[in-house]
Amino acid sequence: MQQSQMRLRFLRHDMKNHLFQIKHFLETNDMEGMYTYINDLEDNLDLTQSITYTQHEAINSILNYKLLPLRTDGVALEVDVQLPDQLTYPIFDLNVLLGNLLDNAIEATALVTPKENQKITLKMKERFGALQLQVGNRFNSNIVPKSGTHKSDKINHGLGLKSVQEIVRRHHGKMWIVPEKDWFEINIILYDSNPEKLQGSGKSI
Repeated sequence: MQQSQMRLRFLRHDMKNHLFQIKHFLETNDMEGMYTYINDLEDNLDLTQSITYTQHEAINSILNYKLLPLRTDGVALEVDVQLPDQLTYPIFDLNVLLGNLLDNAIEATALVTPKENQKITLKMKERFGALQLQVGNRFNSNIVPKSGTHKSDKINHGLGLKSVQEIVRRHHGKMWIVPEKDWFEINIILYDSNPEKLQGSGKSI
């Protein structure tokens, strides 16, 4: 995201030069040269592929980082993010949740054949002070590993799901899995937006 913004600033700085060059192609009726030049600009900026999912740049950054390669590869994506203007949950925790859940979904979806059947969905919203997150993906097996991973190194790679469970626990939330014949879905609800406030209060966390 930062690299894209930097390239955008460079483009704005050099806009007059770019417009002058495009105008030259028009005046000389060099349509091929003009299209080539514009395509080079798009490739250099790589902004046409970036998608704004929400008004929060940090959330957009991780979603584009995780999902852009899938979108480019033709994986069907359905993303619905509805968050308030002011995030009430720590961006650190949201980053851990999105990163780990999407990693698991991407790993499982990559095994689905034919490729046209690959699909990932993500719904994220905040209602009545609670954060609701749902990540689903097409799956090619009815068996869901208890470790939370299909990789051979289950001890290390299972840590991603354990990190998610720890965040859910700290926020007094709930997590449940819905495995179906060809669909795998993880649902999370976080209730406490500031779990640190309970530290030292004598309450169990």
